[in-house]
Amino acid sequence: FDPLGPRVEDGSLHGLGAVDMKGALAAMLHAAAALRSAGLPRRGELLLAFTADEEASGTLGLAALVDAGLQPDLAVIGEPSGLSASFDTLPVGSRGFVGFTLRARGPRIHSALTDRLRRPTAIAALARVIDRLPGVIDFGVEPTFPFGDGPTLNPATEIRAGVAPGIDPGVAIAVGDVRTVPGMTRDRVAAALRAALDRISADTDAYLDVELETDPEDWPASMIAADSPIVRALDHAASRVLGRRPGLGAFPGASEAHVLTSRRIDCVPAFGPGLLQAAHAPGERVPIADLSAAAAIYALAVTELLG
Repeated sequence: FDPLGPRVEDGSLHGLGAVDMKGALAAMLHAAAALRSAGLPRRGELLLAFTADEEASGTLGLAALVDAGLQPDLAVIGEPSGLSASFDTLPVGSRGFVGFTLRARGPRIHSALTDRLRRPTAIAALARVIDRLPGVIDFGVEPTFPFGDGPTLNPATEIRAGVAPGIDPGVAIAVGDVRTVPGMTRDRVAAALRAALDRISADTDAYLDVELETDPEDWPASMIAADSPIVRALDHAASRVLGRRPGLGAFPGASEAHVLTSRRIDCVPAFGPGLLQAAHAPGERVPIADLSAAAAIYALAVTELLG
């Protein structure tokens, strides 16, 4: 499908952003229109805030609105919350995000001479670290509800190296991330990564010249009470619309919920149509039935809270 040409086929909406998260935005707009037609809400105020920058530094979107004075009482983010099936999880927490860069250095030489080196090339050193890092890292945290899977280390989501054929480059770079759980700070993650790099270097027969740099932005994990009014309202609404209750759990990705929870504002980090596995993937799509269900769930939840 043309990623920029939305198309409905086989019961799903196909197109870039269909599930992450234009589908949820459309569902919210339909819910708001239905509520307005019904003369709701009768008390309080319903605000739809559609912000950019969530996939980048995160400082120019929701955080900018809050800094400018936005102060909601409760909130829900419409990220796709289906892990194995649509709406199978109602997250009360989300993992955080700490990005980092590994920069390996070595001699820049003709590739015909690499067998004469006494130390690994930059690419070889980086490859060794990427391979060993998941097995030696120790974050020192125990999995707890709802973060039963604990933190996740992705040692390389992007790799950059090379000058031209026949040349071993002097620098190789890997960009990775750690998906954190409550209690893990950027400094704590950096310390664990440095300790792991030291262990890998000590276990290697040749010195590994690999530097670590952590991103300046820190997206901490978020957590709210399972009996928060927003959680109860979404649970009741989902039960009516779907005929079943979603299980309480954690959103495995990071979301901007921490912007609000850090200010003691309850925010469900993700409850929206579609499967998370369809996000950031080729052939992005969301079932039309999920969009309809999401609109109904949002409208019913607002009615319970503000009706």
